[in-house]
Amino acid sequence: MWYMFRGQVNWALIYLRRARLIDVSSLLKDHEELVISLGDKTRIGMFYVKLVWTLEFMQRLRESYQYLQKALELGEEIKDEKIIAYSCAWLTYACNDLGLLDDAVAYGKRVQDSDLYMSDLILFRQSTTSMAATYWFRGDIKNTMAKADVLIEYGQSHSDMLCISLGYIMRGRSHMSAGDITSSIENAQKSVPYAVEPIFFVSANMFLGEAYLANGQYQEAEKVLQEVRKVTESNGFAFIGTLANILQDFIMIIRGDISQGIEMIEAVMALLFKSERRYRYAFCNYTLGKVYLQIVQGGGGKKDFSFLAKNIGFMIKTVPFAHQKAEKHFNIAINTAKEIGAKGVLAQAYFDMGRLRQTKGKTDEARKYITDAIQLFEECEADVYLKQAREALASLD
Repeated sequence: MWYMFRGQVNWALIYLRRARLIDVSSLLKDHEELVISLGDKTRIGMFYVKLVWTLEFMQRLRESYQYLQKALELGEEIKDEKIIAYSCAWLTYACNDLGLLDDAVAYGKRVQDSDLYMSDLILFRQSTTSMAATYWFRGDIKNTMAKADVLIEYGQSHSDMLCISLGYIMRGRSHMSAGDITSSIENAQKSVPYAVEPIFFVSANMFLGEAYLANGQYQEAEKVLQEVRKVTESNGFAFIGTLANILQDFIMIIRGDISQGIEMIEAVMALLFKSERRYRYAFCNYTLGKVYLQIVQGGGGKKDFSFLAKNIGFMIKTVPFAHQKAEKHFNIAINTAKEIGAKGVLAQAYFDMGRLRQTKGKTDEARKYITDAIQLFEECEADVYLKQAREALASLD
């Protein structure tokens, strides 16, 4: 019976790469008791690791983290370097979104110290990408770029297109963190042709949609994100699907349907909070705070009759309280970013909190927030955002 199941487990990777997460999750979970009953700790450890591949992509992060701890304990008990290295590689990934960034770095370094790191392609790809994401979450642009370059170089020397695709994604994220959206789009576009498997295709296109949105190319963003959602909604790929939904909700707001867009974003934020995706929760709160800041500033797009008719009830209820709502979401972003050490999000939230204070004539408070943002932008080497913050600070004098 085990030999039949071992063949199915080997096929699990194929299901995963085709983004058929519901199928592979059912396959593995249905046989968990069988694997444990056999008592082979090596097989149990690697089974847990393969099970985690699906749980993390299905946004079951805490459950994934617990299985990985079990796998790591088994690997250390039997001194199996492969189980230890794979467990740590995926723990880096799990810790990122849970906001355990110091732990993520520690696990990532354990993998890099392993003899398997450079010789095992899957291990290298997963660990290096996860470490690049850790540095990105921290706002460490320099190290994010360095890991991205390592991925591309390794992919080119080992003829692995997926490493190259992931490297361009992380390069693009590094540029986006610095405020260089044009370079971010260029790298996102480069990543797509190398994403030859569905699970990587949706990741590359999700980031391309995000880059388009950041650059105000809403039609292009929506087209790409619709393609992503076709895959994620049918296969249980909640990890990427949730992010695609958030981006489309912001497009809805930008196009004038503010009330429904905000309602949908708030629903997604509740899901992010429940699933403990703390970095995304911080960033989503920051971005929603920015929407309310635009309302305070009287911006937010056209004000023709159709726009007013569609949003009149929302505007009547919201405009008098937009300042408080913006402050609420910025504070959540600031507090969460502080807790997890996400300097990039923290810097942006400080900057826009300063701009919010400025709208109320609280110049001293505005100066303090923007000064703190400048210090963080300097630490992150976010040159474009740094320039904007310095100009904003100078305008207060």
